[in-house]
Amino acid sequence: MWGRLACAAMLSLSLGACRQAKLDDPTLIAGGGPVAVLESRYVSSGDSQAALGSGAVTYVISSVELTNDGTLPLFPVISHFFLTDRSGNRSYGIDTGSSAFAGISNDFAAIPPGTKRTFVVGFRADATTMGTIRYDY
Repeated sequence: MWGRLACAAMLSLSLGACRQAKLDDPTLIAGGGPVAVLESRYVSSGDSQAALGSGAVTYVISSVELTNDGTLPLFPVISHFFLTDRSGNRSYGIDTGSSAFAGISNDFAAIPPGTKRTFVVGFRADATTMGTIRYDY
């Protein structure tokens, strides 16, 4: 009886020690400049890749807040958002062309100086991509 109890205790201790740390870091995808990232998620779509490799395409879909810090109205363009990963690779923003973007609708009216607007932007990337989203004027 005591042997079984000791074995169960050792097993639970070893499983607890080997457990991988949780990734609860909110800065996996961060904002830079006038862009603040509100939320990001990784979505694997049913789309197939056009390259030689097969498998599903992964998108990083982020809800971002863009602030017009200029002196003139800003006419936003989704492809001007870009995600730079830790290796320096850039992915440009998209919001159409895949079933992963179903239900996304952005407002492209002019943003007056000093105001903010929220956008939902997708980036074709790996499921492990970490980096910074910026806006290129």
